[in-house]
Amino acid sequence: MKNLKILLSITMIIGISLFLHSCLQEVTTENTEPDYFELAQEIMSNYSDQRLPESESRGIEKCFDSEGCFFQGAKTDTILVPGYGNCMAIVNWEQWWCQSSAGATNIVNIHFDQFSAGPLGSGCDSLNQAWFAMFQAGQYGPLEQAIYSFNFAAREEVQRMVMEAFTIQFGVFVNCNTGGVLLSSKFHVATCYKTCAKFIFDKGIPKIVYISSLCGEVCCEVTTAYCWNTLTQSIVTSGETSTQDGICTEDIGHSCPSGFFPLSQHCRSTCR
Repeated sequence: MKNLKILLSITMIIGISLFLHSCLQEVTTENTEPDYFELAQEIMSNYSDQRLPESESRGIEKCFDSEGCFFQGAKTDTILVPGYGNCMAIVNWEQWWCQSSAGATNIVNIHFDQFSAGPLGSGCDSLNQAWFAMFQAGQYGPLEQAIYSFNFAAREEVQRMVMEAFTIQFGVFVNCNTGGVLLSSKFHVATCYKTCAKFIFDKGIPKIVYISSLCGEVCCEVTTAYCWNTLTQSIVTSGETSTQDGICTEDIGHSCPSGFFPLSQHCRSTCR
C-alpha cells in the first residue's frame, strides 16, 4: 500500500510538471516576435501583382537602388482619393522590403517606387471637366499644379493604407516606447520632369491623359517613421524627412511625346 501511495505521488508530480511545462511553452510562444516579413507578405497579397496598361506608360523613373532588399511586387489598386469626392484613382507602384538590425533592434524599411496615379470612372467627370476648362483657357500652370495635387493625395493614401496595415499587424512589437522594431516608409519619386497632357472624349465627357516626361535623373526620398501607441491603441507617425539626389536643370527645349501638350516651359523639381 505504501509503495502504491508513493507511485501515485510520483505520477501526480510528473503530471503537474508536464502541465506547467505546456503552459510555459504557450506563454513563451505568445511573446515570441513574429516573422515580420511573413506578415508583410500576407498584407501585400491583398493587392494585385499586375500593372494595368492605362497607367503603365506614365513615364515614371525608377529611383530606388534595391540591392539587398526583397521585391514585394509591382502592385495596382483602385482607391478613393481623399478630398476629391467620389473620384477614384487607379494607382500603380513597386514595393520593396528591407530589413536590418542594430543590436537587439530590428529595422524595417518599406520602399515605394515608380508610383503613378490617374482619375478613373464617372466619379471623376466633374474633375475632368474642370481640368479641361483650365486647358481650354490656357491655364496650364494651375492645371499642372492640380494634377500634381491629385497625384500627391493618391500617393499619400496608398502610403497610409499600406503602412497602417503593417503597423497594426506588428502591434506591440513597434511600440512607440519599448518596441523592438523601427518601422519606416521610404517613398521614392522622380523630381525632374515636365507634365504632358492630352484630352480624349468618352461619350462627350473629356478625360485627361497625362504623363511625366523626364528631363533628367533626379530623385527624392521621403521618409516617415511609424509606431504603435499601446495606451491610445493608435498609430503615431513622426520624423518625416526628405532628401534629393541630383540637380534638375531648366530645360526649356525639352519636348513632350507626340500628341501631348506641355503644361509648362520649365522642368518641375519638387522634393515631395
